Amino acid sequence: MSFDDTVRAASEDTIRVVLASFALNGTFLGLVPMKRQLAYCGSAAPAAVALSGSTSSRTGVSDFDDPEWTRFGYGITMAVGCNLAGLLRDGSDVNSTVFYEPYFVDVASSLALSKATTDGSGLSGTSAPLSADPPLALYPMPVRIVNYRAADGGTPNADAYSPGAETGDDDTSRAKLLVPVLTVEYRERRADDVVADTDGLGRDEVEFRVLYEAEQSQYWTAAVVMFAIGQTLAVGFAVLRMFNWNRRSVRTTEEGGLSLIVLGRFLVYLAHGYAHAAFWVAVVLCAYWFAFFKLQARVFALLPEDEPALTQDDYETLAVVLCTALAGQLLRGGELMYEQCTVDVFFVDWEKPRGELASASATVDSDRRSGDAGAGGGGDADADEEEGGSARGGAAGGDAALRSSGARGAASRASAGGAAAAGGGGPGGGRAGKGEKDKTPPVSVWRTLFMANEWSELATERRISVPLTFALLAVVLVSADQQWVATPRPNADDLSPGQVNPALQFAAAVFWFLILVLIQLVWVWAIAERFIEPSATLRFVDLCTVAKISIVLLDERYHGFYLHCDAPYDFADADMSQLVLSLSDEAGTVRAGRGLIGAPPDSGDAQAFELFLPQVWRRTFDSYYTRLDEELAARARQAGAASAAGARGGSGGQRQSALRASVDRDTAVLKHRTANAIARFIKGFVVKDQRAAGLSRVFRERSYLQRFFHTPPDIEAENQTTGQRRSADEGVSVFMLDRELRIETLIFRGVEWDLLLLALLIFSVVQFYTADPVLGAFLAILIDRVFVLVRQEWGRQNLAAKTLVDDRFLI
Repeated sequence: MSFDDTVRAASEDTIRVVLASFALNGTFLGLVPMKRQLAYCGSAAPAAVALSGSTSSRTGVSDFDDPEWTRFGYGITMAVGCNLAGLLRDGSDVNSTVFYEPYFVDVASSLALSKATTDGSGLSGTSAPLSADPPLALYPMPVRIVNYRAADGGTPNADAYSPGAETGDDDTSRAKLLVPVLTVEYRERRADDVVADTDGLGRDEVEFRVLYEAEQSQYWTAAVVMFAIGQTLAVGFAVLRMFNWNRRSVRTTEEGGLSLIVLGRFLVYLAHGYAHAAFWVAVVLCAYWFAFFKLQARVFALLPEDEPALTQDDYETLAVVLCTALAGQLLRGGELMYEQCTVDVFFVDWEKPRGELASASATVDSDRRSGDAGAGGGGDADADEEEGGSARGGAAGGDAALRSSGARGAASRASAGGAAAAGGGGPGGGRAGKGEKDKTPPVSVWRTLFMANEWSELATERRISVPLTFALLAVVLVSADQQWVATPRPNADDLSPGQVNPALQFAAAVFWFLILVLIQLVWVWAIAERFIEPSATLRFVDLCTVAKISIVLLDERYHGFYLHCDAPYDFADADMSQLVLSLSDEAGTVRAGRGLIGAPPDSGDAQAFELFLPQVWRRTFDSYYTRLDEELAARARQAGAASAAGARGGSGGQRQSALRASVDRDTAVLKHRTANAIARFIKGFVVKDQRAAGLSRVFRERSYLQRFFHTPPDIEAENQTTGQRRSADEGVSVFMLDRELRIETLIFRGVEWDLLLLALLIFSVVQFYTADPVLGAFLAILIDRVFVLVRQEWGRQNLAAKTLVDDRFLI
């Protein structure tokens, strides 16, 4: 066999088999080429195919009109219905029963065995010598008989027929071939039942299958080596992720201990790495067969075994790899859902109040309704409105919170939370000075609500459309007949239907999938986001800046991101003409840039930062929520007691409704005060280096190695550099410039490949077992849609809980 006709012009790529035909009484009828005799139910009734028996005793090689499956490497599987009763009748329209004995013709001396006969003489069962012009080199063809007993229990006088016939070819030598093996599988039925068609026994299905095989020990050795290399990289990837997570999330010795959570995280990282490595190893191994089997001019490479009825099916290995990779990627999908839907999100409004109120009666009435008990939730409620845009007020509030937290130490999160919340009420932490601040009008909350909804929508934004990708993939494979390129025929242009090979099927699907994904990526990256409109993330940052709403997002205890979106103009609550004028001034460099004050000069107008935080910062941040939870729990207990007392006193439904309304109002006031206290703390944190409170802030740029390995900075080294002791109440916060927009890892856009791989593995597994691209595409789209819905609903609930925004305003 050869790849190039000019290199091996004398090579032969056609399997030639002759059948020595005999009558029922043993009379030799001659040699005939084997074409369709084994698939004898493929034509006219009653037996569907006449069992042709030639009386000629002379057969030459030139007489062969070869079917396609006789070409070396062309596998085929076909099944046709058969009228068995016609085989038992002897009439003018049906030939008498003929017996065949198969022989392989060695034209090019390609067999690895010694010849059995050279001139056709000596055939078993012959009553006369055979002659052929020119003389043929014939080899007896081994025949394996497999008998499947019928359900009715066939008797010795039953006639046998062959419902399944299979030829196989084993290539154990690089230069020579083994003699093909003919396997006949049959069942026994009583002749009377066949003629009478009892219980449908007069008809059946005959399957004809041609299978070419080769010894693949070297291939499987290479596959094992590739798989081992891939899994070694997967383990290294998991170890690197654990190292990065440990550096981001561990600040004390107690936090660095081994626990079930740490072990579970490492196992998820291993599963993630395994899924990626196993997928790409499978792609390379299957692409090898697609390239070297389907694109060869003359067959020299054969596919692995695919005959589960006879030997071990080599493609079960592919099934195991795909299924385990799918399981690993499902774990990764669950990890993504949990991480993105439990992010701590907080919106910081930089808008300043406008003017003064003519009367403070509305504010006083609000305080009277809420009661003095709510003052402990984070300071004076109405005093919180003046902090927007004031760096001094925000810094003072943050300093007060940190000094309170530092003074009390880290005995417990709850005790520190109460102290920080009480001290975080801003410059006017008590009731003093309230009269002046009551004259300040409140800042509209609609911009915050709008940004919260925009963030919720951005969460599932992607460059690649999964429904479009898999719908087009199904169209290409089915409507364009590209699924048939996976048939075991060494010709990529042959798209005639047939049984598909699992390895070729997987390679073809991945090839078209990557083509469709690449087209979309090129469109988005090279055209849409360059010449039509910026990316969805950049548009969101720009909109937040215009609205003067910054965002803090914490995906881990000491790690997160900060979007600094404080526009250089004074007010965002303005009419359209004022907004347009402000934007024009900004474009004409009349106003200052949008960058964070204190950032390095070479950072430009960088607005996205990756945060690496010390323990004192996180403890202070959590303290506000802890205090709020305690206040809400106390109010709930009071409301429950009042409701029980009203029920015992026979109070009506109106009293119960008024009580619930009062609880809702108190809850809203407490959340409002807590949100304002947190906003003051964050503003002081981002605009001022709070060394006096034990918290230092530094800006850093990622090195090339940090960009490649996503390695966090060493907080201990930063503590030493800045002179901060590593203790529970002191530490340094690192602002890492996020030029690559790694903040997108908190939304689908940043983990797009993981979601695409999950959908592709679902498609591949379904297609492997069903050979149905449409069903695979449907299930891939369906499961991806489930992930989208879970992300939207769970993320919306988390957004309402963490931002202290009423979920009724999130759509």
